[in-house]
Amino acid sequence: MNNRITFKGTHYFELKIDAEKIRNSLIGKEIYHFGNKVKAEPRIVKYQLGYAIQYIKAGAYYPNNTKWQKNLKHKGNLFYLNDFK
Repeated sequence: MNNRITFKGTHYFELKIDAEKIRNSLIGKEIYHFGNKVKAEPRIVKYQLGYAIQYIKAGAYYPNNTKWQKNLKHKGNLFYLNDFK
């Protein structure tokens, strides 16, 4: 799975099958989305850089552990519950 690039905190996969493996591991994880605890419904989105994984529609992209996303915690964006323990 070294077929990826990272740009502005988002991983873009060259091969869709690599993105599908990550997406499948994220299904049903508890996340925060606009201040509410919800189950992730990840989807794969095709861009010029490659395939990106979005945790939930209108939410953040994989991975979610970048500094800028952690700084937005109180603004209602998307995070795993375990990121802030």
